[in-house]
Amino acid sequence: MKEYYWDEFHGVNNTAIGRYLTGRELDFIENFLDRHAVKDCLELGCGSGRLSVPVYRKYKFNITGVDIDPVPLKLLNERQPKIKTKKADLSQPLPFADNSFDFILAIEFLDYLTDLDAFFQECHRVLKPHGHILFTSGNAQSYKSWLQKRFGRHQGRYLFNTRDITNSLGRAGFEIGQIKGYNWLPLRRESNSFLVPLFSHIETSLGLEKIPNISPWIISWARRK
Repeated sequence: MKEYYWDEFHGVNNTAIGRYLTGRELDFIENFLDRHAVKDCLELGCGSGRLSVPVYRKYKFNITGVDIDPVPLKLLNERQPKIKTKKADLSQPLPFADNSFDFILAIEFLDYLTDLDAFFQECHRVLKPHGHILFTSGNAQSYKSWLQKRFGRHQGRYLFNTRDITNSLGRAGFEIGQIKGYNWLPLRRESNSFLVPLFSHIETSLGLEKIPNISPWIISWARRK
């Protein structure tokens, strides 16, 4: 089987930056899950399971992972057969019935979208009442967005800012529970720089997570009203 670029063992997520991002994202996810009961989880853009596998090992609830690429889905099936998988084009309506899940995970997925309203409306539809969505997004009002547009220096499309996301969530029937910033590190995802731990420490020490409006990336959860 061909190699998967985003794999956490052999691909770009096995770099120093990849491990930093996975660690930040898992910390936020676990902090949420430690305080909220979940029975049925849907992960959109699940890849080969860099997040769903550790989440399943710790919490043991039902997880369905969806991706358009069959290669990572096969890897995920091999790594954790108890996680259900489904191949689907997520630019289309979600292939699930109304009120099917109480938790949606969409990490590093919003940057592939063009219609936020349609996406959040679909998430609202398949979530049970008072269900939650937890997601990340690049921030169009950040220095990395400017560098990407000017020089192509940082990966990501940076299509939306925090106001775009908050307003779209409100129109779809969600309310924000928490939002934080991260990934201030001035390095590309392929980087294995020895400076990653130092930059990560500086990010934490300065409390940069508390200024999501200008943070390069944001991570957030919201509740279906």
